[in-house]
Amino acid sequence: MPAHVDYPPGEFIQALGRRPLSEEEWDGLLKRVETYTPAHWRPLLKLLLVLMGEVGITLKEALGLWREDLNGGVLRVRGTRLREVPLPPLARETLEDWLPQRDFLASHRPLPYPQLLLNPSKRSRVNP
Repeated sequence: MPAHVDYPPGEFIQALGRRPLSEEEWDGLLKRVETYTPAHWRPLLKLLLVLMGEVGITLKEALGLWREDLNGGVLRVRGTRLREVPLPPLARETLEDWLPQRDFLASHRPLPYPQLLLNPSKRSRVNP
């Protein structure tokens, strides 16, 4: 894009009505995750929300994470550029809850499964 073009235009984002969630809305969203059916999706859904809402990575970046990208309190994120992102306490807690389930599910695969986020459903893949 030429240097004089604002991409995306500022008015575009405002027209979509996209705004940060308030603390009350964010807390309400995280509480609603606990009632999501089917229950086996709850840990993964909560982790996705926290990675995008608290850590600030995109869905594409979250889906591209590998288990080895987690190094203590730092997450290595591959996007348009490789970067290391410090994890806030809520993200650390959510990851600590997810990792035992993730490792258990990954252990049932015939080959090592490097992705951090796994599909816990009985289906082998999700159709786009």
